[in-house]
Amino acid sequence: ESETISLLAPSREGYDFMGWLLDGEPVTEIQAGSSGNKTLTATWRETAPAMSQDAFTIEAAKGQEASLAITASGVNLSWSIDGTLPDGLAFSAQDNSALITGTPSLGTAGTYSVTVTATNEGGSVSAAVSITITGTYEVEKDSGAPITTLTVSGNSSTSTQTTFTAGGEVIMTADITITLEADC
Repeated sequence: ESETISLLAPSREGYDFMGWLLDGEPVTEIQAGSSGNKTLTATWRETAPAMSQDAFTIEAAKGQEASLAITASGVNLSWSIDGTLPDGLAFSAQDNSALITGTPSLGTAGTYSVTVTATNEGGSVSAAVSITITGTYEVEKDSGAPITTLTVSGNSSTSTQTTFTAGGEVIMTADITITLEADC
């Protein structure tokens, strides 16, 4: 006849031990006097993910690449982002890492807030991300008619079209028309 056997909790990386099952019923010990083979089943749940911090900051100046990596512990993670990234930045995630990368597009100066979340069956963890895009783009006038030398005389008009670019990207095309009418 056997003595009572207390069942110990095993460990498994990325999982929480939930208990032992014997014939589908939870057990913590095998009773004294038991005989024969017993098949025990360990039950597990994915450990809720964790991040080393709950807030991140990205600061990028005009034309500079921005990059932020966020990591989380846990297994079978799925990632999501809530909020809108500035144009030119993108979100991607794989396994235990999420990335926000890219070069902010022209006209995106300002502050943006998004929330990045990692989730598995054990729970979820989120981090706030503050993104600040600073700086201004220098505007250069494209080749074409100069806008400073329009000449109009008498009862006439003249017009010109001028294109402005920043960082090689067209940001504005201006049609300028001046009409002179004599006072009667």
